[in-house]
Amino acid sequence: MKLLRRVADKLADRYRRQMPGRDISERLEDLQRLLEERGVDVEIDQKGQLPVLRQHSCPYHELAEVDRTVCGIEMRMFEKALDSNLKLAQCRLDGHRCCEFEVRPSGERVEITAVTS
Repeated sequence: MKLLRRVADKLADRYRRQMPGRDISERLEDLQRLLEERGVDVEIDQKGQLPVLRQHSCPYHELAEVDRTVCGIEMRMFEKALDSNLKLAQCRLDGHRCCEFEVRPSGERVEITAVTS
């Protein structure tokens, strides 16, 4: 898993350099664009107090079915790219329609782990 964490960190650094947005809303839009360029179906919901990134397709689905740590590593990559704390509120592996990554208030730290039932 150390290798996957390093890959996630490198990917986050590469994404971050391509994300000119100054606030979380702009950076989420930038991340959405970058993920969609990779063929990942993503939407951003800005209706609540804090935005939510919904990932409808998982680029690592087969691997995640074997080891859910991948979900946490993906969240780590998103957090580093967005420079924000996230919470994996829903996961497709638990039968949900999509994975939902909720932006957390600044200062609120959430442990980076996969959601389990």
